[in-house]
Amino acid sequence: VVSRSLGSVGPNATLIQDDVETVVRGLKARLAGEIDIAGPDLARSLGDLGLIDEYRLYFHPVVLGGGTPFFASPRPRLHLVASDRIGADVIRLSYVPAWSRPTPGPPGGGQPRLQYFDGT
Repeated sequence: VVSRSLGSVGPNATLIQDDVETVVRGLKARLAGEIDIAGPDLARSLGDLGLIDEYRLYFHPVVLGGGTPFFASPRPRLHLVASDRIGADVIRLSYVPAWSRPTPGPPGGGQPRLQYFDGT
């Protein structure tokens, strides 16, 4: 959980208040599996640092209100690597940054993949 206002988080979470880049690089180096993030500002910051290995975008045909755009700064170059239908009305698109090669994710080992989820 990236926050400057929280004092603590639950047992299955890590509180990051400063130096997000160093902490996220450390988490990726020592954890197996996936690290999920959410929020366009954090995604943009980590994407600019080259720390996001895969973007998973969820589309649901319900539009309510407004919000911060996915990519408020110039959109990163992405390659579509998968698309799935989830349930009756949600589509998930999985992209990787153009600088990375699509590789299967950890389950079983290897470096964790940092993923940005958007529940739009």
